[in-house]
Amino acid sequence: MRKWIYLGIVGLDLRTIRHDQTEEIIFRRLKEVGGALGLIGITAFASGPPEKPSVSFQVFYRPLKKGTSVIEQLDKAKRELLATVLKSLEDQAAS
Repeated sequence: MRKWIYLGIVGLDLRTIRHDQTEEIIFRRLKEVGGALGLIGITAFASGPPEKPSVSFQVFYRPLKKGTSVIEQLDKAKRELLATVLKSLEDQAAS
């Protein structure tokens, strides 16, 4: 099983823009964040027996600009976004 938890655009300021927003909002946000640095997605993989699956998360990104600093920035955005998603999932499980 694989489920996409998040798909979006990483702005030059490392804030993300979700894919499910309207085009108007996406274009406005792209102007606000200074343009697009890359694309990012988080997916969950489940393995093991159905009665007790093991879930792992993988973050993928695709740079839209060149340079090692772009990769470093996307790595930072990846860590921050994954931490936010994991915290949100923990909060949902607790409630």
